[in-house]
Amino acid sequence: MLVIFLTIIISYLFSTFFGYVIHWSLHQSWMGLFYKAHLSHHLEMYPPNDYKSDTYRHAGKNSTPIYFLIIASPLLIIPMILSCMGLIPWYLLLIFLGM
Repeated sequence: MLVIFLTIIISYLFSTFFGYVIHWSLHQSWMGLFYKAHLSHHLEMYPPNDYKSDTYRHAGKNSTPIYFLIIASPLLIIPMILSCMGLIPWYLLLIFLGM
């Protein structure tokens, strides 16, 4: 039981840190195409001269979920492979997929 609890806590901390690092890196110009797509998303959602809006602004088609999926796919694929090889328990795989 303690192992499962610690696994959940560590998985949560790892996924939160990973999300922060990815979002931070999307704000760096060295990310190239990913930076441009993310900047486009920010400029569409939050125009520089319009910080207040009465209507909800959706991310639209220029959003970054597709780019995030490309970057995050190793976090989904690697635990699956490790679980199939018997190197990590099945519940850890579920935690990674949930995060």
